[in-house]
Parts: sequence; structure tokens; C-alpha cells
Amino acid sequence: MPEDPILLFFFKAGERAEESETKDTWNNNLKKMETTIHDHLKAIGHKKSSSGGGGNEWFLTNSATIKSTAKLMKLEVVYNRVEEQAESDNED
Repeated sequence: MPEDPILLFFFKAGERAEESETKDTWNNNLKKMETTIHDHLKAIGHKKSSSGGGGNEWFLTNSATIKSTAKLMKLEVVYNRVEEQAESDNED
């Protein structure tokens, strides 16, 4: 990847189901979700980034795939830079 990655989306994974749910259980659930997303991206042919700045958790993908994956995972979009940028471009 020729440039540093840009964060385009933030997603909310949900709330803890119960107050009794431990931090370890919550973290394990998030790790499983992350693994599922990574497995999905690999399965559809998206490669991990070779960028030095992105680390080993960054994938070379596109916004349509990210949105589709989030929808499959039932994640809530809390920040969408793509739409924000489009709105800003339309104001000019």
C-alpha cells in the first residue's frame, strides 16, 4: 500500500447483554467478532496490508465491502467519513 491507511468508518458492536457479563467475556466476544470479520475479508479475497504503518490488522479493501461486512455482522455505524466527505464536497 503506497500511503498510510485512513480511518473511514467506526462501528459500535453493541452493549453488554447483562451487567453480570464480565469484562473478559465482553473482550472475548469482541475478539471473536474481529476474527469473523478478518476471516470474511480473507474469504472474499481481500489481502492484509503490507504497509509498515498499518500493522497486521489492516486489509486492502473498499468502502462497499466494509459496509457490507458491517451489515452482515449487524454493527452500528457511528462514524462514516465517506458520507461526511461526500456531503462536504456537495456543499462547495
